[in-house]
Amino acid sequence: MKKLLLTITTLLATATMSAFDSGGLSFTVIDSEKNECAVTGYDAATIPTSLDIPAKVADNGITYTVVRIDSKAFQEAPITSLTVPSTVTTIQSRAFYKCQSLTTIDLPLNLESANRAFSLCPSLTTAYVRCKNEPDGWCSGLTSLNQIVYFGSVQMLNNGKMPSTVQYIRCLGNTPPEITYTYKFTNNFYGIVYVPSSAVADYRAADVWKDCRIYSDDATNNGFTFMITDAEKHECQAVHYDKSLGGDVVIPSTVAINGTDYTVTGIATKTFYNCDKITSLTIPATMREIGEEFLGYDTRLERITVEDGSRYYKDIDGILYTADGATLLKCPGHYFDPVAVPDGVRTIAERAFLSSNITSVVLPNTLNEIGYLAFGYCKHLTKVTIPASVTTLGRTVFGGCHYLKYAKIESEVVGEYMFYECTSLKYITLSPKVNKVGNEAFSLHSNYSTTIYVLNTTPPQCEGELSDNANNIAKFTLKVPYESKDAYTNDAIWGKVSTIENTLGSDNNGLTYDSKIYGGSFCGAIYADPQKAVGDFVIPGQVTIGGTTYDVRATFHNIFDDNPKLTSLTMPNSMDMISKAIAPGSINISQYKSNSKYYGFSDGILSYGINSPWITACIPGKEGNVTINRDVVYDYAFYGCDKIASLSFENTVTLGQHAFDGCKGLEKIDVNIGSSFVDAANFVFANCTGLKKATIKSNKISIGTFANCKSLEEVTIEPHNPEYSLLIYKHIFYGCPNLKSITCRTAKPYNFTLDIAEDYGYDILESYRYQDVTLYVPTGSAQAYKEHPLWGKFGNIVEKDMGGVDDVFANDDNAVSVSVSAGTIHINGTEADAAVAVYDLAGRTAYSGTSKEIALGHHGIYIVAVAGKTFKVAL
Repeated sequence: MKKLLLTITTLLATATMSAFDSGGLSFTVIDSEKNECAVTGYDAATIPTSLDIPAKVADNGITYTVVRIDSKAFQEAPITSLTVPSTVTTIQSRAFYKCQSLTTIDLPLNLESANRAFSLCPSLTTAYVRCKNEPDGWCSGLTSLNQIVYFGSVQMLNNGKMPSTVQYIRCLGNTPPEITYTYKFTNNFYGIVYVPSSAVADYRAADVWKDCRIYSDDATNNGFTFMITDAEKHECQAVHYDKSLGGDVVIPSTVAINGTDYTVTGIATKTFYNCDKITSLTIPATMREIGEEFLGYDTRLERITVEDGSRYYKDIDGILYTADGATLLKCPGHYFDPVAVPDGVRTIAERAFLSSNITSVVLPNTLNEIGYLAFGYCKHLTKVTIPASVTTLGRTVFGGCHYLKYAKIESEVVGEYMFYECTSLKYITLSPKVNKVGNEAFSLHSNYSTTIYVLNTTPPQCEGELSDNANNIAKFTLKVPYESKDAYTNDAIWGKVSTIENTLGSDNNGLTYDSKIYGGSFCGAIYADPQKAVGDFVIPGQVTIGGTTYDVRATFHNIFDDNPKLTSLTMPNSMDMISKAIAPGSINISQYKSNSKYYGFSDGILSYGINSPWITACIPGKEGNVTINRDVVYDYAFYGCDKIASLSFENTVTLGQHAFDGCKGLEKIDVNIGSSFVDAANFVFANCTGLKKATIKSNKISIGTFANCKSLEEVTIEPHNPEYSLLIYKHIFYGCPNLKSITCRTAKPYNFTLDIAEDYGYDILESYRYQDVTLYVPTGSAQAYKEHPLWGKFGNIVEKDMGGVDDVFANDDNAVSVSVSAGTIHINGTEADAAVAVYDLAGRTAYSGTSKEIALGHHGIYIVAVAGKTFKVAL
């Protein structure tokens, strides 16, 4: 018993003596024979912000060597920089956990272990590594690490992946450190590796390092790093740009290196990768070589400009081309304007439009080649036509275009994986010229059914499967020429489509028809040969398919779109069904003619239906003011009508997608949108670049409603009935840099919806714009908006009394006035027969007629619409 007590007493004494303090730090002896100790804690009152841990400390006349830093020793310490002595071999997990201000660390020569030692240090941006063998996991949990400097003493790098936040790696040694982990730099690392000038070739030749962008940093200037490419000619290239910088960036034409001026002649591959703050880029005339992927993706870049005098490059409307105009090289990521690629362009380079925000593109008949992923992930592109001149298509040309709905192929080939993950693609038309289809061209990965019209009587040769997914093929309906069903059914690839219908027939005018759209003795035109549908084109009233004569009832699928040779269209008397999106983008159409009682053409507008209640098209040259007194405005009806000065809506109206897309002359709108089509009013006012103020009343605000409305400043949205579902879709205000305020006139916030086409997060405007736009909400509802996952992103949510007349458009010229007295609405300053409509706040019509004194008999707030103006009154 005495021996046991003595042992316990000795152990307690030893434990007491093994802990001591020195210089504001706490230590514990971990090996008394070797006189080694560990750091275990710190004095918060005395710890310096720049912490230099000592290699040796003394206690009771004994000098101890510091070899370890224990777990949580410096947890939440207020330090900004850290230097660890070469004596330390181990830093335990979480030793510097949550050091919020720590920005710089210096890891010593003999360090062997530091796994997760710096977890949750959000300000740590720079690390100096001297270890002979870099310890595993030391940068795990770091979210802001920007630069790692490896000293010449480093011989081996660890097996962890390089953090995606790292922008710079600097290797100070001439010999490349070995790396046993093959994938260290191949996943998520987009930074640059700087090495001594004399070692560039050796690093580029090393097996693992050769996948990196390896340069010498011969000079830095305004965020740029330059590398000498020809010392005798005094030439250099830009190899990197600091991603923390942005705005309007100008690449200099010359830069001083060691006192000598060097001409900047190149931009290296991925120089601007992940530089998401640049809004414009100016390229000097001295530039003659630009590397692949010199820009990143999902950037704010709106325009590329080339200085005058360049012999190698030029810009057209902010897009980069070769100087001869033969190759389109790059469209900025934040580019929204509709693109008409100029005649003379023969090649669209790889990734030229990758992740661009363009809403439409027209390709010229001079085009021969479209490169890999040229239009990949163009998230606002909804239709496309490949011209017959194209002979070469790279892989995945339209991969990830989630809202692409219509595709028409006039070329002889369909590219490999051409429409990969085009999840909304519902109609594909392969012209009679198509004779080859690349492997898995239609791997749509869609939840929709898709109709593929194949117009060639001989099945095009397939270089592989139609899709990588059997479920996709099960959703395909293949429509082929009447006489060709057996040929397609017996084909090894086409025959895998379970639904093959031989319902197509063509005439001598260049039109192809589908005899099964309506059934019976009726058909619809689904394709027009752009070389034959020219001038004053007449749609025939009848066509014979497989020996049976059919009446032509309608046209489908944008068959006359983007055809500059078309000047007028005549509808036959057989056409009695609605034709949507007849000829969007056919800029020279000046007239529609109709022999059908169901179609009427007046004042530049084509309408459908008895008494013409629905608008289906408008000539592009339409000018002046337009009053919409119809129930429906169909898809693309006023597409590109950029001379229209104003719109007024007399009724609640149903709108189709792109209905007013490109009406650049509009300055304000006030519209009451009623029921919606399946596609709702997607992109309905997109590219209305003159629009400044808008009010929309609808329970559903659709995709891209105001995309690229560059001048838009104020928007008010209000539901018909807040008791029903209130839905808001993606990208409503993308490309609206001048937007100052959004007013939501409902205490119940609109809920966002992730449509099937795309589910990569959710935003109604660019993520960096939420702090710039003020959100006005009804009094008492701010908290509900702040707690909402979408509306809570706004940095400035302001409550506002929504009962005032300042929230709706008032008359500009004071010719019309509305007042209330004795419970009656009085209207002055209009023609006697001017139409008047009165709505309650649920959108219900309370009065419709021509009376200028209206007694409703009910108290409440009402909207009065008269003479193209809107007033709010209280009874």
